[in-house]
Amino acid sequence: MKIMNIVLFLGLSISVSNAQFVSAPVISPGESLLIDFDLDKGILYSHTIKANQTLFSIAKFFDISIQELLMFNSMDKNDVASIGQEILIPIPHQFLIKQVEADSKLFAPVVYKVKAKETLFRISRIYFDQPIEDLVERNALGNLSLSIDDDLKIGYISLEGLNGQVSENLKKIRAQKAISRIETPDIDESTGEPMNYIKKKKGIAIWDKNGSDQKNLFVLHKTARVNSLVEIYNPVVKRKVTARVIGKIPNNLYSEDISMVISPKVASTLGALDSRFMVEMNYYE
Repeated sequence: MKIMNIVLFLGLSISVSNAQFVSAPVISPGESLLIDFDLDKGILYSHTIKANQTLFSIAKFFDISIQELLMFNSMDKNDVASIGQEILIPIPHQFLIKQVEADSKLFAPVVYKVKAKETLFRISRIYFDQPIEDLVERNALGNLSLSIDDDLKIGYISLEGLNGQVSENLKKIRAQKAISRIETPDIDESTGEPMNYIKKKKGIAIWDKNGSDQKNLFVLHKTARVNSLVEIYNPVVKRKVTARVIGKIPNNLYSEDISMVISPKVASTLGALDSRFMVEMNYYE
């Protein structure tokens, strides 16, 4: 009898222990994903960490590397996520499903709250890269006027996340809508870490002081993944900034020693005085 009690106790302990490691869903059925938009960083989602969630499970849901998530939030690899902590997550607009043609319970609406002086054209074409008529139809708008704090349904996101483990229905919808996905690294199942680690290098950045775009944070890079984020550090003045990679450096346009072409806004944030200067870079290939 005593042995049986011990076995039962061990069995209950294992069950409780296993239950503690079941990751809580990032988005639950019936919830909406409230997003914001930043001209420098694109579509942003502020996620409040729940019980039984880890930075890795959240990064996996949104199909980004844990390193990229840490870098975006100025966190260190040794930082531990805490319940109630808010983290920012970048969401490429390509991942927003424009229309749900099947069971909508498999998806959560992605919602944007209108701010002062914003128009349908600005929100649809500049922010979220979709036709105005799609926004009007999806939100059953009677006219083209908007009011502050109006909730606009921008699209949908699968409750299964963006990590490639999606339902056949979602794959079909993506194929129909020709939504392209950004290539992501393979995961080492033994460690849970991406196989392609973030690159840490030094190099020369160049910028045009008279560049036409003085407001946005962006770079061209030789090898960094387009639409990913790069962390740039100026060791001379000890300033750091995170910018988006919008393309590769064109061939034969700059000298071979140039690693990165940066916007004037990036340069000013880094405290750059010379048009060429040495930087340290953390980026993702």
